Amino acid sequence: RLILADWLEEHGQPERAEFIRVQCQLAQADDDAPEYPALRRREQQLWLKYKSLWRTSLPPRMRDFPFRRGFVHPQGIHLTARRFLQLDEDAFADSPLWDVGLKLRGRVSLNELGGADRLRRLAGLDLDCAEVEAGRLAELLAAPTLDNLRSLGIRGGPFTLDHVQAVVESPVLGRLTRLAIRNSPLGREGAELLAVAPGLRKLSVLELIHCRLGDAGLRALMTSPHLKGLRELQVPSNGLTASAVRALAECRHLRGLRVLDLQHNSLDDDGARALALCPAVDRLTRLDLGLNRIHAPGAASLAQSPFLIRVRYLSLLGNPCANDPATVTGLRFRFGDRVTLTER
Repeated sequence: RLILADWLEEHGQPERAEFIRVQCQLAQADDDAPEYPALRRREQQLWLKYKSLWRTSLPPRMRDFPFRRGFVHPQGIHLTARRFLQLDEDAFADSPLWDVGLKLRGRVSLNELGGADRLRRLAGLDLDCAEVEAGRLAELLAAPTLDNLRSLGIRGGPFTLDHVQAVVESPVLGRLTRLAIRNSPLGREGAELLAVAPGLRKLSVLELIHCRLGDAGLRALMTSPHLKGLRELQVPSNGLTASAVRALAECRHLRGLRVLDLQHNSLDDDGARALALCPAVDRLTRLDLGLNRIHAPGAASLAQSPFLIRVRYLSLLGNPCANDPATVTGLRFRFGDRVTLTER
C-alpha cells in the first residue's frame, strides 16, 4: 500500500497518497503514542475534505463502508458459505480485504470453501459453525488461502475441547491479531489449552464471551507467557468474581492492556477494590464493569484509584452503586462524563 502511495503521489494524487500513509501509521500506533493525536487529526482533515470524491469512484454498494489503511474495507457482512462462493469476482475489485461472517450450513462442502481462492480477500472471518465437526473445522482453518487472515471469530455449538484443539493447532493462529470465541463452553480446560498455544503471541485482542471460564479459567489464561502483546481483553458473562480480578492483578504480562471488558459477571466490592489497586490497569482507556454487583464501597475504591489515570470510558451501568447519589457524585467528581451509570 505504501508503494502505491508513492505511485499516487508521483501521478498527481498527493492527498490520497498521504491518506494511505496516515491510516497505515495509525494502524500500527498505540492510541497513547505521542504522534497519535496529530495523525488522527490529519486523517479526519483529509477524510472530511475528500471523502465524497473517494467514495464517488466506488460502486454504490461499497460507499457506506469505512476506509482502513487507505482503502474501503467492507465489514459487518454476513453470508452463507454458498452465497459467499457465488459472489461475482467484480465484488472484490474495489477493496483489497474484507471482514465477513460466514454461516457454515447447508450442502456446501467445506472442501469447496477451503479451496476457494477468494479466501485470500479475508482479513477478518467470523464463523458460525454450529454442528461442524472438529476435524472439518481444522481442515478449513488449514486452508492455505487464509494467508491474509488476521481476525478470527468462532461461535456456535457444540464446541468441544477437540474444537479448541483444532483452533490451537491451526496454522492460521500464529498470524492472528484478534481471536474471539463466543457462546461456547470452554471452561477451565479450554482456557488451559489456549494458554499454552505459542500461536497467541501476535494477539492484541482476545474475546472470550459467555464461555463459562470461571475464575480458574481466567487464572489459567493469565499464566500464559504468550499474551504479552495483549491490548484488549473481553471476558463478559463468564461467572467471574474477585478471585479473577486478583489473577489479573498478579499477571505480569498485561501491562500493555488498553481495554478490559468484565461486564455481566459476579464482581462485588472486593473485586472492584482489587481492580482499583491493580498496577496493571494504569494504561487502560476503556473499562466496562456493567451489570455486576458493585455497591458504594467498591465504587468509592474505583473513584480513589491511583492507577485508573488514563480511562476515557468507565461503565458501571446496572450496578447497585448507580442508585446511590453520594456515590454517583464521587464518581462524577473523579471521572466526569467519562463514567456511564445509566442508560443514555
